[in-house]
Amino acid sequence: MGADARIYTEMNMRTGFDATMEGEGDHHHPSDSVSSLRSLLDPRMRALLSVFEEDSLRVAAACAVAEGRKTVTEEDMRRALRYNVRTFLDASAHPNLEERVEAEMRREEEEEDEEEDEDEDEEEDEDEDDEDDDPPQLLPCASVAEELKRRVDDACVGFDEWEPDDEVQSLMKRCLCKAG
Repeated sequence: MGADARIYTEMNMRTGFDATMEGEGDHHHPSDSVSSLRSLLDPRMRALLSVFEEDSLRVAAACAVAEGRKTVTEEDMRRALRYNVRTFLDASAHPNLEERVEAEMRREEEEEDEEEDEDEDEEEDEDEDDEDDDPPQLLPCASVAEELKRRVDDACVGFDEWEPDDEVQSLMKRCLCKAG
């Protein structure tokens, strides 16, 4: 995919998840268990998982765009995860993976430092606007999304029968298959 093909349009996407888990009386956020797990992992692994998650979300969003939807479905996410398990560690598919992981490690470290600073400075005005708001995420245009969806479809064919050669891919596949 050439640089010319990377034309992006801004769009608001919804994941289909509510801020609470159904059937939970105390309204736990779905990411609470992920946050707990992350605290146990070393910084490099946390950063790698963050990049993997971000890529998976972008792929799922692109699949939704390719199908003319603004909502990412559970099936979009499942297929995006399967695609990323097969392609994430491929240097040709992700030539700047190491740089992205390093950048994520720095971002997480800065975020932790900011949280520590905020704890120390609780007397400051809490009504100030957050200056660090993330800019809107950009999604691929329909033609780029359709090409990515075609690659996702190809990667999902025979996924259950696929036997990874790489130990990390094998672990990721087992985790994904157990999750459903």
